[in-house]
Amino acid sequence: MDTNCPDFVKRALKAFCLIFGILLVTLFALDYFRRYGFSIEPFLHERQTLWSLLNDAAIGAFGGGLTAGTIVYFAGREKKVMK
Repeated sequence: MDTNCPDFVKRALKAFCLIFGILLVTLFALDYFRRYGFSIEPFLHERQTLWSLLNDAAIGAFGGGLTAGTIVYFAGREKKVMK
């Protein structure tokens, strides 16, 4: 990342990526196991259904990551302004 970038922006980006990744895996796994259990059938026949599960998980994960990144950004910016 650019060296002129403030630290709170870097922390916000790290928070977004971390929360996005965790939520993406968690939401996809929860939806998959709720619908199919431990079956591998969707991988063999219903590929379209997997894309819809992944899409729903990505939308939820993006919202959570954006929220976390925004909170970290504003908290860091506020701390810098207070100094």
